[in-house]
Amino acid sequence: MKPLKKMMWNISQIGKSKERDDSIVLMGAWFGNRFADNSRYLFQYLSENKTELGLKHVIWVTRNTTVYETLRDMHYECYMMDSEESIAYHKKAGIHIICNCAEYENGDILPQYSNGALKINLWHGLGGIKGVEFASKQYELAKQAHPFKYRLKEFLNRRSLYRKIAVRYGGWGDCYYMSTTSFQTEILKKYFYRDASHFIEAGYPRNLNCLRFTPEEQPVIDMLKAKKNIILYLPTFRESGSDYQAPLENNELKSMIQSGNYYWIEKKHNFAGATETVEDGHILQLDSSFDICTILPFVDVVITDYSSVSWDALYYGIPVFFYVPDIKNYESADRGFILPKNEFLIGQIAYTTDELKRLLESYQNDYKKSINCDYAMMKTRHWGKDSSYKDIWEKILEKKPR
Repeated sequence: MKPLKKMMWNISQIGKSKERDDSIVLMGAWFGNRFADNSRYLFQYLSENKTELGLKHVIWVTRNTTVYETLRDMHYECYMMDSEESIAYHKKAGIHIICNCAEYENGDILPQYSNGALKINLWHGLGGIKGVEFASKQYELAKQAHPFKYRLKEFLNRRSLYRKIAVRYGGWGDCYYMSTTSFQTEILKKYFYRDASHFIEAGYPRNLNCLRFTPEEQPVIDMLKAKKNIILYLPTFRESGSDYQAPLENNELKSMIQSGNYYWIEKKHNFAGATETVEDGHILQLDSSFDICTILPFVDVVITDYSSVSWDALYYGIPVFFYVPDIKNYESADRGFILPKNEFLIGQIAYTTDELKRLLESYQNDYKKSINCDYAMMKTRHWGKDSSYKDIWEKILEKKPR
């Protein structure tokens, strides 16, 4: 029934959004719960340059009262997601921008009110590691089991009208996605089954200078400026963690960090992470809402597994260690990998916490030891030429109907 409900809703909204105002931009991120990522960075640029850009309102919507209060205290225009003001601006804004989800019940914004708006998904990580949507292992297995059904789905998904009225509420099935290079566009085309015209090749806003930090972020950044050998550990999303041992569960590794030669920061993904930012000696646990994009420029080493943060580290020239104790199981799981492993495991690899400890011991400020790829070539492939906020915004505006 869901596709039929989407279709009936979308058809009922045709003709109701003719009075949209392109000088009003409405934005959100991460299911409406965080002020973070590409949406956050672009929001701050647009907010602080409204007059120059000819904008009347740049609006953030959220389901999180802490985000709401923080942004209001910073004098940004922010509304709770289901408030009357939010819904009114949803219906009026000519441009809707997200970076993750356009689902009806937990979207970055309220997607059902997006018909008639220019819809941009800035996305939240470069492609080329985990499988997503049409490029996931789960999808490939389902297609093998029911070939006719999935060929029909692919046939329909190539049709713009079908995507607009049946795939997502508010026409989000036919939105534009942010890419960075032609190489990345080819990957994203496999993810979303779109042609090249649905991708905007520009830089990611989150890799530009953050224009303002939140009161929670500023003390952390001030502290990091005085630290050395800063290690940022970021595990990726997992449906389950049964085959996974967190690095700091190794007491010898934890003691080595606590000895004082390193400063360890971690933010867990879907494991039981910290509900607030807590420091314990030389270990900092970031809470689940902290925007790690703000601290990447201050980090010396990134440890991850299958997260696209490795591409962000590449952008900054930060060495990456890959801690992948469950790589065989992850490769065969629902998502799987879209690129060969040797094309995304671009740093030294540890399969156990003991191996990770030895890698860190051998590292000792010699950053080049951990690099096992041509960083310049890889950066060009995935990031291309540097873009400014203005460049990115102008590329977005090129998608406005003429």
